[in-house]
This record gives sequence, structure tokens and C-alpha cells, in this order.
Amino acid sequence: LCNKMQRISNKMHSTTPSKLLHSQLDMFPEYGVAVENLSQGKFSLALPAMKRVHEVIGNAMGPSSDLAALVTRETANIMQYMGKYNEAKTILMKDLNNATSDKDKIRIQHHITTNYLLQCDYENAANEADKAVNLCEKEIPSTELQLPLELAGLSYSLRGLSALQLDDIDDAEEHLQLAARWSQHSASSQMIALHNLGLSHWNYDLRFDIIDQCKLWISDSEHNNDNTEVKSPDSDSEVAAIKEALGYWD
Repeated sequence: LCNKMQRISNKMHSTTPSKLLHSQLDMFPEYGVAVENLSQGKFSLALPAMKRVHEVIGNAMGPSSDLAALVTRETANIMQYMGKYNEAKTILMKDLNNATSDKDKIRIQHHITTNYLLQCDYENAANEADKAVNLCEKEIPSTELQLPLELAGLSYSLRGLSALQLDDIDDAEEHLQLAARWSQHSASSQMIALHNLGLSHWNYDLRFDIIDQCKLWISDSEHNNDNTEVKSPDSDSEVAAIKEALGYWD
């Protein structure tokens, strides 16, 4: 096993593409077991198999190796599917301490942010997304950009979605606009970014029209004033929100 791990290590370097990394994992039977169970939704069976792969690779190649980092993220993903968000964050935080490149740190922070979002802990989600954004913006001014463009787009997207959940529409729009700008390398990524922008206007503006109506209805009910006419939504505001959303979806 150690000789096998050494052969893998000799073939790899810090910029190894993800596809090559996954092909290296195919050498481990436990990884195949984990993937098969994962594809069938058998997360409780997939998790121990992936943990075993993580243990073997971490011991043989070191926790900061590209392959160990990939397996850590895949293990955390299974925990996330199972709703084990705190456990997922624990191993991701440990992985973050072992990460040696900004690129790896950003990827890990994306995973941590996602877990916070799924827990509805939007303050911490925004804080973690900020760390990823800051690392991206440190790299972006470089004349020899080493940062994959999709990392910047996703960092801004997660930051914008966190702000949206915190009802900070201006901050959300700013970061979602940046996400769209940094997603132009990929048609699918840009479509997702524009969808998020449209959804932010649709959900935020129209949701508050509904909330205002509900508050007014409750107030009228408490005063038992059946003659009070409930104010209709501001149609101009609704139309503007719809047009703004559709503009991004067009």
C-alpha cells in the first residue's frame, strides 16, 4: 500500500486537475464502495468507506496533499447529505488548517459556507464567504492569475446568497453582480449567477409586498374593523420587481 501511495505521489503535483485526482482514487476498493452506496442514497454505508479512504491517504501522503484534501471534501459532502453539518464543518476546519494554497483554502471555505447556509446560520455563512472573497481579491490583481475563475464566481455567489438571507438586498446584489461578471468563462456558471440575481429581486421585493399586506390585515383584524379596506399592493413596485427579475432571466 505504501509503495502504491508513493507511485501516486510521484505522479501528482499541486495543480493536478480534479479528474486526475479522482482517477487516482479509483485504485482504492473502499472508494468504489463509497461511490456506489452514495449513488444509491445509502449515505450511512458510504460514510465509513470514505472515512477509511481518508484515513489511509492522510497517513500515507499527509493531510495537506491534494488527494487527502479531495477526500476530506467528499467525506464532508456525505456528512452534509446526512444532515451532519457540524461534523462536516469540523473536518473541513481541520482541512483548512492543513491547506497550503489559497486555491485549496477557498474551496474549503465554499464547503464550510454551504454547511452554514443549510443550517440557516447566515451570519457565519457570510463571514466564511467573506474569507473566500478576500482570498480571491488578493489573487485577482496579480498579473499572473493562478486562481481558477470559477472560484471567484462561486465566492461572490455564496457571499451574495448569504447577504440575501440576511435581507441586505444592496449587498446581495453587489456580490451577485460580481458573481455574474466572474462567471463569464462558463455559460452554465453565468446562467446560474444571472438566475440568482433575478431570484433575488423576485423574492425580496415581492416578499415584502406580501409581508406588508399581512401586517395590515393582522392590524385590522385586531381592531375588529370590518369596514377598513385593505390596501392593495403597490402595483408599480411589483411590476418593477418582476421586470428586474425577468431582465436577468431573459
